[in-house]
Amino acid sequence: MEVKIIKIGSSKGIRIPSKVLKTLNNPDEFKLTVTDLGIFLKPIQKDTRAGWDEAYANSDSCIIDREVKDEN
Repeated sequence: MEVKIIKIGSSKGIRIPSKVLKTLNNPDEFKLTVTDLGIFLKPIQKDTRAGWDEAYANSDSCIIDREVKDEN
């Protein structure tokens, strides 16, 4: 597949066809590596809950465990 370099503001970039992104599960980010053969893009798969444990541990939040009582 051939793509053209396009101007994006004061930078340059390439367009990745949506068909290609769909085959990669539509990643939002890629890791870019420059090799002797060229540029290698690898999709970054992020865990949607990454960092939650640390954020909770550093917060002032707490979970209240209440026992439900039957009033009948």
